[in-house]
Amino acid sequence: MINGVDKDAQPDNRRRTEEEWDALFVANDVRVWSAGLRAAGEPDLDRVEWGRFRHWRGPADDVPDLLRCAAGPDPEEAREALSLLWDGLIRDSCTSAPAALAVPFLLRLAADPAAQGRIEALYLAAWAGHRVRFAVETRSTLFRVESPLDQFSIGPGEADRSDWSIQAAREALGADAQILIELANDDDSDMRIAAVFALATALELPRVADDAVRARLAVEPDPAVRVSLVLAIGQLGGDAGEAERWWRDPARPDDVRFAAALAWLCIAELPASADVTTLLAESTTPEMEQVMLRVPWAEFATPGSMPMLPPSPWPDDPPRAASTGWLAEWLAGLLDDAHRESVQESMPKAGWPFFGQGGAAGVRETWG
Repeated sequence: MINGVDKDAQPDNRRRTEEEWDALFVANDVRVWSAGLRAAGEPDLDRVEWGRFRHWRGPADDVPDLLRCAAGPDPEEAREALSLLWDGLIRDSCTSAPAALAVPFLLRLAADPAAQGRIEALYLAAWAGHRVRFAVETRSTLFRVESPLDQFSIGPGEADRSDWSIQAAREALGADAQILIELANDDDSDMRIAAVFALATALELPRVADDAVRARLAVEPDPAVRVSLVLAIGQLGGDAGEAERWWRDPARPDDVRFAAALAWLCIAELPASADVTTLLAESTTPEMEQVMLRVPWAEFATPGSMPMLPPSPWPDDPPRAASTGWLAEWLAGLLDDAHRESVQESMPKAGWPFFGQGGAAGVRETWG
């Protein structure tokens, strides 16, 4: 039960009853609104009742103009509009209902070769349907897109359940899977990474999406894209046996074996063997750290660290960087506490000089 005071809706400051809150949740269920807009045909900014919802900066009736500016030809205006969209639609606590409603428009912006900030728009669409991470991930949480069942926060609007907003955004991503598949074959490697992450986030993907991801992996030349593709395959219902075959196969590229080992950790319900931890340890090189800086699954490397956000689409922005050793700490955080002692014994021998220096070691999220 959620209770509170809304002075605008309740002039006498009367606290809403549980029945009134239930009715408000039903009326503002963004999943229903989003599905209805899809059923009405091609996305139309003017068809959305933006003013009904709120984002983190206030009423959402400014979203259509911001989306138009973001899709416009002026680079500075587009940059400012996308920055305001990011700031309003997603905050460090959770997504919002307007973020879910914006997904179809953000995807079409990303698919427009003439648009500015295409990659940033695509990441915004993907993160609209993803829980925001705060703690170091474990092997049981890295592939979780939503929060645990029956655990949700309230967004910026009344009766704005974050889990419903995430579900609506994921369904919108899945409904436009063909756009994402095409972007997964874009000429820009960072666009391909963003598209693969969005596909892994989506709900109700057609079978052709899995086929497309696997086909792209067979021809992909960029290590960071290959890592993202392997992780996406694992997240989209991958098989632990397949992941193990891949990380054990010396004929595969090192980055593919590394990613397959990560995927195996997240899929398999078995202790992390010496073989897999040794492979991860030996693969954790400065070169692999640079690869993983571009992989959105490593968005937050350690508690308190800067976000591992994708490279900025804006040429004037400085390149993103992280302190040496972050990948070792991040991997330590993925491992279950029950197996951490054996891993601590093996990692230094395989070249993990930064393991055990605080940060991720010993940190674990608990999920209901």
